[in-house]
Amino acid sequence: MFSTEKFKQWAKKKVILVELDFPKHKQLAPELKKQNDELQRRFGIRGYPTVLFVDAKGKVLGRSGYRPGGVDPWLKDADRKIR
Repeated sequence: MFSTEKFKQWAKKKVILVELDFPKHKQLAPELKKQNDELQRRFGIRGYPTVLFVDAKGKVLGRSGYRPGGVDPWLKDADRKIR
């Protein structure tokens, strides 16, 4: 879904994307692993993919992840969360 043109156009207008990677089979640099682990604890990430909508002060406005039906239902839900 994130690679669709529809998502890319929506994201360009509405959000700043930040991706954190928690690879199973790849070793991260220690400082990157520490940063990711701290963010995982802070935001209570338990499964992947997890999408958080966070304001400029770090307040979580909403959460999302996999949503059946593709990009359209996901964007509709995301728009409700970022208002």
